[in-house]
Amino acid sequence: MQVGPTQSAAKACLLQFVSQFLGVTAFAFQSSFGTKAHDLILIEWNGSTLAVGCDLLLMPCEDARRLVAEKIEVSMALFRRPA
Repeated sequence: MQVGPTQSAAKACLLQFVSQFLGVTAFAFQSSFGTKAHDLILIEWNGSTLAVGCDLLLMPCEDARRLVAEKIEVSMALFRRPA
């Protein structure tokens, strides 16, 4: 993962760790401005992004991966649904 001008080395390292933990590419963290837990932005199968709550990282690895997989499956189903 390359570190861009707006991304610190520490954040890049954390995102790499999160990517390995979840088995998907973690792209960024998104602030919720105090209304809820921050979101973790993931890169989906088709290159789009998917937001999940950062509290997902407090779950056991298998549960967190299953939840992410379920969210991606829902996204794929919506994407493939006829208009």
